[in-house]
Amino acid sequence: MDVSERFLQTALDGIHDCISIVDRNFQIIFVNEAASKRAGKNWRSLVGNKCYAQLWGKNTPCENCVTGKVFETGKPQQIIKGTVGTDGREYFMEHFVFPITGKGGTVEYTVEIFRDITERKLLEGEREQQRLELGKRIRELRHAYEELKSLQNQLLQSEKMASIGILASSLAHELDTPLATISGYCELLAEDIRDENLLGRVKTISEQVIKCQKTTRSLLDFSRKSDCEENYATSII
Repeated sequence: MDVSERFLQTALDGIHDCISIVDRNFQIIFVNEAASKRAGKNWRSLVGNKCYAQLWGKNTPCENCVTGKVFETGKPQQIIKGTVGTDGREYFMEHFVFPITGKGGTVEYTVEIFRDITERKLLEGEREQQRLELGKRIRELRHAYEELKSLQNQLLQSEKMASIGILASSLAHELDTPLATISGYCELLAEDIRDENLLGRVKTISEQVIKCQKTTRSLLDFSRKSDCEENYATSII
């Protein structure tokens, strides 16, 4: 290894991302220390061998290989890969590939950069889970608010009905006594009057009093019903 190669090796070994350079035959011609550690092999045993075999444990080029696309298109490529490590955990690698062209503009080599973004992906997953949980809590709060609003409306309606019921009860009691008095005097008059015309008028008054008494009884029934509805609404709240 000459001075320039040692300088390049030293410079790239200081980078935590995995870096490798491969030729058109997918043979590794350079790897940094991070890539060697990830493969669990000495860099000398990696150089000159196929990248898909040494780095990914495959017998053929990887499916949807971005390195092959760079050789085909001459343009940089990027992809995120999910892999399972020897410890059984899932890891995510961000894969960048850049072309190195020769004199004729043909891509002779590619520079591969692998960056471990497992922690970032896990944080993104946690944030997404938190976002979903927050959305769920907001929906639950909105539903609880709608239920509370409905109960408040029921209570307000019950209070209105109770107020109307109290008014109706008071009115019915106030009218009941004078109506009973009028009815009683109509009966007394009917016993003493012999004139048919006058008797007919007294009966008309009596009939109208009876109608008024029926109305007062309806008002009393309504007030009792309002009391029952108020008690029910109060119990459910």
